[in-house]
Amino acid sequence: MLPQLRGFCLCSISPLKNYGFLFNNIGVVYRRAGESDKALEYYQKALEIFQEIADDHGASLSLHNIGNVYLLKGEVKLALEYLQQALTIREKYSNPDELGMTLNDIGSVYGIKGELDLALDYFQKGLELREKTGSKFEIIQSLSGLAGIYQRKGNVEKAFKIYQRVLLLSREFENPLVRIDALSNFIGILLEKKKIKEAEIYLEELKEVFEKTKENNKLLETIYLFCQAMLLKAGKETSEKVSFQALFETIDRILTAQKIFRQLIEENLLHGLTVEAIFNLCELLMVELRTLGREDILIEITQLTDKLEAIGKEQSSFSLLAKTYLFQAHLKLLKGKEKESKELLKQAKAIAEEKGYEKLAGVITKEQQRLVGILPEMEVASAKLPLLERINKLQLEGLVQSMRQNRVEFFTGKP
Repeated sequence: MLPQLRGFCLCSISPLKNYGFLFNNIGVVYRRAGESDKALEYYQKALEIFQEIADDHGASLSLHNIGNVYLLKGEVKLALEYLQQALTIREKYSNPDELGMTLNDIGSVYGIKGELDLALDYFQKGLELREKTGSKFEIIQSLSGLAGIYQRKGNVEKAFKIYQRVLLLSREFENPLVRIDALSNFIGILLEKKKIKEAEIYLEELKEVFEKTKENNKLLETIYLFCQAMLLKAGKETSEKVSFQALFETIDRILTAQKIFRQLIEENLLHGLTVEAIFNLCELLMVELRTLGREDILIEITQLTDKLEAIGKEQSSFSLLAKTYLFQAHLKLLKGKEKESKELLKQAKAIAEEKGYEKLAGVITKEQQRLVGILPEMEVASAKLPLLERINKLQLEGLVQSMRQNRVEFFTGKP
C-alpha cells in the first residue's frame, strides 16, 4: 500500500511544499507501522524541503515529528534538541493545538530524564493552552502527564485530585481505552492512598467496561488483570486481630497476585504493563527471598531481569536498560560476583551518560562508590555473610521499590 501511495503522490503533486507534506505523511505511515528509522528518513526529507522554501509551519511540524520519534526511541538528548527547535518556531505563531502538543512532549522527555520540576512546568503550560482549545482528549493527555509527575514526586493528594478529574472527563468518551486507562490510573493512586475498598469498586467498573467491549477485548482484559493483581498485592482494609485465618488469606492473595503477574509477563501483550508486572513480581519475590532464603527465588528474580533487559533492547528503552543493569549489578554482588557487578554498573553508567539521563547517571555513580565501600563489610566470597544481611546492606528491596515507583533517579541506597 505504501509504495502505491508514494507513487501516486509523486506523479500527482508538483509544488515543492506539497512534497514536504507528502514526505511527512509517509513518515507518519512508517512511524505507525513501528519502522522508526524509515519514519526519521522521510521526516528529515520533509524538513529539508520546508527549510529550503522557508516554510516555518512545515518545518515546525517536521521538527516535532523527528523529536517525537527520538522520544519513542529513548534518545532523549536528540528528542529534546528537535522538540525545542519546534517549540521556538511554534511560540512565534501561537497555534494552541500544535504548541500544546510540543510542550506536552517536552514534558514527557523531562519526565523520562527524571527532571520532574521541569516536566511539571511544561505539562502545566501545555495544559493551560489545551484548556483554551476545548479538546478534551488532549486535556486528558496533559492532566495524566501532570498527575504522573506529581505521583513520582510523592505528592499523592495532588495526583489523586488530577486523576479524579481525568476519570470524570474520560466518561464523556465512547472509546473504552480512554476510560480504562483513566480507571487503571485512578485505581493505582487509590492503592497508594491505601483506599482498598474504593479501589475494589472502580475495579468492578473497569471489568464492566472491558466485558462490554467486543474489540480489543484481550488488551482490555490484560489491563483489568494487572489492576486485579495490584489490588491483591495491596491486601485489604481490616481491623481484625492477627489470626491464622487472616495469615492464610494474605498468603493466598499474594500467591494469586504472583500467578497473574506471571501470566501477564508470559503473554507480554503490552510492553509497559509487562515491565510493571515484572517490577511488582520482583517486589513480592524479594519479600519471599528475605523470608525463606531459597535459591530458586533468586533464580526467578534473575530471570525476570533478563526479560527486562530483552524488552529494553527490543524497545530501545535506554532508561530501562540502564536501570536493569543497575539492578543486575546488585544481584551479582548478592551472589558474590564482584567483577561482573562492576562491569554491569559500568555499562549502566555508560548508557545513562551517552543517552542524556544525567540524574540516573548520578545515581549509578553514587551506587558504584557506595558498593565499593561496603565490599569489605560483606566479605561475600569468604565469610559468607548471611543472605538477609547482604540484602539489607545492598538495599535491594529499596532499589526494587524505586523501580516499581519509577523513582530510581531518587534512589539513595539508604534504609
